Amino acid sequence: MKMLKKIGRHLVRRYERFYQGRYFHLTADIILLTIIISLASVLIAVSHYHPEAFNFSVPAHQTKITTSSPEINSSSTPQKAPSDLKVQAMIYYNSPQGDQLGTGPIPPIAGIPTTYWLFFKAENSGAEVRDFLMSAQLPANVVFTGTQTLSAGTVSYQASRHLLIWKISDLPKEKIGYSAGLEIALTPLKKQVGKFCPLAGNIRYSAHDQEADYDFSGQLKDMTSALDFDKINQGQGKVEAQE
Repeated sequence: MKMLKKIGRHLVRRYERFYQGRYFHLTADIILLTIIISLASVLIAVSHYHPEAFNFSVPAHQTKITTSSPEINSSSTPQKAPSDLKVQAMIYYNSPQGDQLGTGPIPPIAGIPTTYWLFFKAENSGAEVRDFLMSAQLPANVVFTGTQTLSAGTVSYQASRHLLIWKISDLPKEKIGYSAGLEIALTPLKKQVGKFCPLAGNIRYSAHDQEADYDFSGQLKDMTSALDFDKINQGQGKVEAQE
């Protein structure tokens, strides 16, 4: 307080000595004093400036976001269609070229064996296929004679189950024309007179698509003595009675 009073008295004496009647000088000193005070305020503010207050780095609580592709399980639904594999099952007495393959009476006669040829075919025009398997269940009065012709793979017959199985370990892409020809013999029953006889049923196939890493399977239509694929004998398979 004493210091302020002293400054005040000094200013009064300075006014009495220099500024009486000199309003221009007084105004100039007041403007200069205002500028000095403003500069002093700026310097005080700058002295409290801290550069670290403007830190543009990632805050400690923020984590980096990462993305990843979902894992594809071989047992899950595949991301593409299975290989373009065409599978067929056909039964002939006469081949498409007209050659006689079977033996015995046509139409079949009760109690007398008639042989036919059951053909399995697999045509692969897509991705590589492995572990191909095709099977057919034969009725009780139909047997596999053991005569066969193969372009690939192996054939086995479970007599107790009347089950025929064709296996191929590898069907490469763009390879076609795999087939298995199997001779079967039908001995019609008396109760089947006037009817078409079942020849092969529960015809199934399965395989593994290498590129899609996917197991797939399917089932085909049952075959009868109606011989749907035999152009010469189609529809001539109803059993007749012995005379």
